[in-house]
Amino acid sequence: MLFRSGLLMFGLLEAGLVEEDYNRWKFLVKLLIAVVITVLAFIGRRRQPPQVALWGMIGGLTLVNVCIAVFWN
Repeated sequence: MLFRSGLLMFGLLEAGLVEEDYNRWKFLVKLLIAVVITVLAFIGRRRQPPQVALWGMIGGLTLVNVCIAVFWN
């Protein structure tokens, strides 16, 4: 759901419906990280036994994505 809301927000900004400056690079980096997280999650669901390192990478990338959203001006 959050992935779709980010795309919706980007679409509204691109359409000019919101009067605010934004950083396209920030959106691109966050989108790429979200795609990598999604791919790793699908890979992790198929592997048996559960891969702790893989899920750790997913958690770390999620934390990086949150930090980008909060601290990148």
